[in-house]
Amino acid sequence: MPTREQFEQRLAAGYSIRADLLGRIAPGYDAVLAAIANLSEASLLAAPDGGWSIRDHLHHLASWERKVVAQALRDPIPPALGISAAAWAKGNGDAINEAVAVNGQGLSGAEAVRALQDAHAVTVATIAALPETEFLRPGYPDERDSAMLLSYFVGNTNGHYAEHLPQIEALLAL
Repeated sequence: MPTREQFEQRLAAGYSIRADLLGRIAPGYDAVLAAIANLSEASLLAAPDGGWSIRDHLHHLASWERKVVAQALRDPIPPALGISAAAWAKGNGDAINEAVAVNGQGLSGAEAVRALQDAHAVTVATIAALPETEFLRPGYPDERDSAMLLSYFVGNTNGHYAEHLPQIEALLAL
């Protein structure tokens, strides 16, 4: 990923971080929706070998999109993920993901689909509303070496879809 300075130069030349980001997000999101189109509730909930179901993947994706929106708006992150402040404070990705997963266990498959659609709509609206320079600020302003907010948008949208789509497709092949 280019540096802040490189992005600032691109912005000065008319480049739009927002347009580029939205253009990168759309195909991955569309691929996830296409993969799950017309699935039955049973297919969304099937969890072979005790692993994650498609519902679990969708809930996870929705939760992390809500997280990056909270980050962008400088809102508390734990409520966006649906976890406790104590779980977030552990700072361990696996522990946080486990807490997120537990939070989604009561959802139906249809509710998980809707949660992803709703979270994604808010993500797109947030990206559309942010000033271009906001994408360049630290994602965690209190952390000295925080990556740019843009990196968190990429990682929690198109980067995340690319990570989970093969797992969803593998579940569909069973």
